Amino acid sequence: MLRVLVVDDDEHQRLLCREELEEDGYEVTEAEDGRQALRRIDERPPDAVVLDINMPGMDGLHTLTCIHDRHRRLPVVLNSAYSAYKSQFVSWIADAYVTKSSNLGALRAAVRDVLMARGGEGQSTSIPPAR
Repeated sequence: MLRVLVVDDDEHQRLLCREELEEDGYEVTEAEDGRQALRRIDERPPDAVVLDINMPGMDGLHTLTCIHDRHRRLPVVLNSAYSAYKSQFVSWIADAYVTKSSNLGALRAAVRDVLMARGGEGQSTSIPPAR
């Protein structure tokens, strides 16, 4: 089963993402900030990361840079309520950028697409089909 790490300081947003991605057949773990995300990635690297940007402490763009430095091939989907971050140069490192919405269809599609683009390398299960 492919693993996705959801990083967001909003507990409700993490829960919503978890429920939707688990419906798609992924194993989902969570982190509430960038530092916790990096620890989780170092302990057991996921197959993809869904990363909020506007978080206290280590924000998502700094976290993205650290992920890229440590795990260059790990796909990251930025998931932010603010589309303005999309134009910031560092956000271009991410594999996808999704603006938060109550409908998580775009996020789910982005996770599926980045995993397909990476070919699910090293994974024993296939990428769940679109619903």
